[in-house]
Amino acid sequence: MQEIPLRQPAISELYLMPVSLEMAEAIFPLMSAKICEGLAIKPIESINDVRHFIKGTDSLQKGRFFIVHHSLGIIGGISFGLINDRERLITALLSYWVGDEYQGNGYATTALSSLMYTLKNQGVTQYLAQVFPYNIASQKVLKKLGFECLDPNMYQDGFSGLVDFTLILI
Repeated sequence: MQEIPLRQPAISELYLMPVSLEMAEAIFPLMSAKICEGLAIKPIESINDVRHFIKGTDSLQKGRFFIVHHSLGIIGGISFGLINDRERLITALLSYWVGDEYQGNGYATTALSSLMYTLKNQGVTQYLAQVFPYNIASQKVLKKLGFECLDPNMYQDGFSGLVDFTLILI
């Protein structure tokens, strides 16, 4: 995969870089207990845990990128998995995180917007993201990008307590 430059000039110091195991030490300090909880993963306690996370072996999301700030370095991550359904919709299941010290600067919104733009041009017709009810900041990011909250009981996804947000393009 190649780097994806972000298309919003207001925050042009960001780009998406394909994940690599060589970056494990750089993201280890960013993987706080709060970030892990928000991603619904077990706490990251070692470099080996980070490497396992980077590999994404247990994840449906195979398109995986670091969010990189030109002067700050890696500040977070973003990923997607594609799901084709019977109605010929191509749904991208999105996941993202930004390190605690970098939150509140619009980085998640910019990175997600760029990834969505790229996926739309590749035929994606629907986006789905799941967040915990207490993660108000993430809900604001999704709403800002046009997502709507679905009934939390609509999906039987095995992740009790998650709230589904969707954006349909067609």
